[in-house]
Amino acid sequence: MVLTVLVGCGTDTTDNGITISVLHDRTEDHFIARPTVDAITPLFPFGDDLWKGATFRYGEITGLNFNRRREVSIDNENSLLGNELERRQAISDFLVSVSKILNDTTAIAKQKESSIWRPIVEELKVLGRGSIQGSQLFVFSDLKENTSDGFSFYRPKDRKLLQNTPEKVVKTYLEMAEGVAASGNTRVTVVYQPHDTDDDKEYLLMVGLYKAVFKRLGIPIEFKTSIQTL
Repeated sequence: MVLTVLVGCGTDTTDNGITISVLHDRTEDHFIARPTVDAITPLFPFGDDLWKGATFRYGEITGLNFNRRREVSIDNENSLLGNELERRQAISDFLVSVSKILNDTTAIAKQKESSIWRPIVEELKVLGRGSIQGSQLFVFSDLKENTSDGFSFYRPKDRKLLQNTPEKVVKTYLEMAEGVAASGNTRVTVVYQPHDTDDDKEYLLMVGLYKAVFKRLGIPIEFKTSIQTL
């Protein structure tokens, strides 16, 4: 059975196989790496086991701290009791629903701010309460936070703090991540391709910050330029 619902950030995932979640940064229009159907749908392991369940979650990163999540899932089934033809059709329907969500990226207005860390934290809380079979969070973003009431990569004093005393910024991020539990079942992959040398240097500063924060959180994280490099 396949079910698609619109959910809020705090909705629990179920113990229903693997969960793949995507957070898509929509605050800039020059990002090269984007979550496409061809990149995301092959990540579901139906080729190994038709009967495993799966959940897909999708949210967008904007200037808002909280945005809706879209979710579609397919239940686990018992291979001894199930019908293979019906199961293959259910999987096909599930993947079509995933594709529709990924393709339904309506245009949004130019964003003055970029609230990136808080949506990541909220999603980690949800995934930490979910599937024991494992969760994968893909963050398509340059990670350059820009909030008026918190850290901003574009604020000179904040960037200087990150460059000279990064531990203070790490502390700020960890305070915002209160309630996120260490988990070996949740993996995070940041996908971003810098577009020039200056962008590359700036991105590396944020990569260093995220590595330090996630090491303290006890959650594995990796950084890729495209999803094909996984």
